[in-house]
Amino acid sequence: MQKYTSVILLIILTACDFHKETDVTVFNSHQTHFPTLHKTTTIDSKLSERAPQFPGGEEGLKQFITDNLQSPPEALKAEVTGKVYVSFTVGDKGLLQDIKVIKGLGYRCDEEVVRLVRHMPVWEPALQGGHPIDVNYILPIEFKSTRIARK
Repeated sequence: MQKYTSVILLIILTACDFHKETDVTVFNSHQTHFPTLHKTTTIDSKLSERAPQFPGGEEGLKQFITDNLQSPPEALKAEVTGKVYVSFTVGDKGLLQDIKVIKGLGYRCDEEVVRLVRHMPVWEPALQGGHPIDVNYILPIEFKSTRIARK
C-alpha cells in the first residue's frame, strides 16, 4: 500500500510541476479563418516566482491577438489548420527579444505570428527574489480553417 501511495504522490507532484495550458478561442468577425490562442507558461517557470504577464493578463493578450492578428490570404486559400509556436524572451524590463518560430505552418502564418509578437506592448517582467529577470516564453497560436455557409 505504501508503495502505491508513493507512486501516486510522485505522479501528483510531477503533474503540478508541468506547464499549464489554457485554450482560448479568438474570433474576429470579418475573418473566415479563426486563430486560437494557446497560452503556455514560461519555459523557465521553475526559476521565477512570478511569470511575465502581458498588460491586462490573459484577457488582454486574447484581445490584442483578436484585434491585431491577420490571417494570411495564402492560409485562407489553402484552408490551413495547425499551430505556430513562437518563442521569445521577456527581458527584465518587459521588452520582447529573440523572437523566433520554433514550429511553423508555412503559408505565411509563421511570418504573421512573428509580426504580431514584434508589435506587442511591453510586458510585466518575471520576478525572482523580488527582482525582474529575463525569462523564455513560448506562445502557440492555432489556426483553424472554418468555412462559413453563406445564405
